Amino acid sequence: MRVRPVFLAAVLFLGSSAAFADTLYLRSGKTLKIEALSCTASACVATLKGGDIELRPIDVERVEPDEEVDAEPVAETPPPTAGDAPPRTIEQLVEAAAHRYALPRSLVRAVARAESAFDPAAVSPKGAQGVMQLMPGTAKELGVSNAFDPAQNIDAGARLLRQLLEKYQGRVAEALAAYNAGAGAVAKHNGVPPYRETRGYIRKVVREFERSEKQESAARASEKKQ
Repeated sequence: MRVRPVFLAAVLFLGSSAAFADTLYLRSGKTLKIEALSCTASACVATLKGGDIELRPIDVERVEPDEEVDAEPVAETPPPTAGDAPPRTIEQLVEAAAHRYALPRSLVRAVARAESAFDPAAVSPKGAQGVMQLMPGTAKELGVSNAFDPAQNIDAGARLLRQLLEKYQGRVAEALAAYNAGAGAVAKHNGVPPYRETRGYIRKVVREFERSEKQESAARASEKKQ
């Protein structure tokens, strides 16, 4: 099966508004305060106050949001209590994880949809759990204490996906095959294994990814016209 390298063509704005400052962590140990980050498989562009700089995706480790910086003074309000903050939606968690690991949101979303249809309580016949369908052993390796907690599960799934894309140098088909069937199966067959389930899974993710990218591209074009 031939799968086009859709990740190479994917460009997603992963930044926040100017009222926020994020910290970009590099594999060299350095950090940068950024206003936005956009990535393809071949390059990342970080927006700083002084301008843009280009980075290699492999040098980008993660993005951590800092505290919100108010652009204008606001009236003081009582501090929120623990029960005041509304739970984040699956879509918000997907967006946050994609931002943190410099991945296209559409790709993380496509994997989540293919894995569980966004169901935090999903359990596969093989025992995979949660939105990103993590096996218990994998979840433990990724530091997940509760695989049915959507925030932990989605973050770990996105982190695993980023690791696999780096392992296979941006080759999406092999990264998705490893996510579905394991890196051992990819190594054994020197590429995407000839498993009907795995190949169907790759087609499903790629189809959803491309559909979502088209929708987001059309939405961005519509916003620019307004």
